[in-house]
Order: sequence, then C-alpha cells, then structure tokens
Amino acid sequence: RNDAHISLSGDSKDLPQIYEIVIGGWANSQSVIRRAKQGTNFGRATTRGILSGSELRPFWISWDDHHIKVGKGKKVGEDVFMQWKDPSPMKITHVGVATGWGADGEWTVCTSKCAQTQYLDAMENCKQLRVCTLGAEYETRKPT
Repeated sequence: RNDAHISLSGDSKDLPQIYEIVIGGWANSQSVIRRAKQGTNFGRATTRGILSGSELRPFWISWDDHHIKVGKGKKVGEDVFMQWKDPSPMKITHVGVATGWGADGEWTVCTSKCAQTQYLDAMENCKQLRVCTLGAEYETRKPT
C-alpha cells in the first residue's frame, strides 16, 4: 500500500550512488527520483493513493538519453507521472526492488525483450522495466 522502491545502478553490489525511484512514499502520497539512496529529490510528483494492497497496479520505468521517466499502465511511454533528465548520467546495468519503511509487498517484474533470458539484475543493454506491484501477469520475483 505504500513505499515501492526501485534502484537503477551500474553494479549488482549495494552502492550508495544509484538512481532511487520511490513510488507511493510518504504514506502513499508522493513519488520521487533521487540520484543516491535517501538523496536529494530531483523528480517529484504528488501521487495520492497510487499504490494498492488489493489490486494490480502496473508501472513502467524507462531510461534513455540521460532521461528517467516513470509512468502508470502497461505501455512504456504513456501516462508519465514523473521524470528527470540527469545532466551527469550514470550507466545503468542493474535493477533492484524493495519495499521501504515498514511496508510489505509482492513484486511482479517484466523486463524488456533484451533481458528476458537473463536474471533481473543483468540488464546491460536494456532501457526499460515494467513493474506491477501486485498480481501474477508477469514472472514474479520476491526480494530475498
């Protein structure tokens, strides 16, 4: 119901320098894009009730040409609700998902075709990710 966190990074290790995307933070009222864990908010949107604990809520994230976009729905590029263009971009090869601040959740993740035969964290040539916060439409991966 709140605090979906997605990290985009250049390594599978836990790094301080990542792109951190928070959807439904602050009691499911805001979403942000950061350039570090708990860092400065660069992209920000008011998103009251964006997450749900009882129904499928699909989201997508794309990163191309230094531009990170986050949207609702199953079609990448439509219904953008938050974006930020990094003037000094980091290379993105890995993705991580988690819930934050006492929340729990189930993740369903679908990567673009370039990573369908790879594990979620091996996305060297990918530029997008689709996420459903609850449901079984795509392959489900739960954080360990």
